[in-house]
Amino acid sequence: NCYEDIDHAEVIFIAGANTAYAHPILFRRIEDAKRANPHLQLIVADPRRTETAEVADLHLPLQPGTDVALFHAMLH
Repeated sequence: NCYEDIDHAEVIFIAGANTAYAHPILFRRIEDAKRANPHLQLIVADPRRTETAEVADLHLPLQPGTDVALFHAMLH
């Protein structure tokens, strides 16, 4: 995916990653996109309450090991 895709996204889904810490440049682009488009939704699926989860519109604090069940549900 290109960084420019973030500027056109309606929803960004991050699973099991603290993007704010591990990918700060990407995270800043996400923050900029949210400022430019207040309707952009950020969804974070992570058992930890990370900095990324703190700014999410929806934080799904999954139990460790249950992410596969979430992904299967999303496919149906």
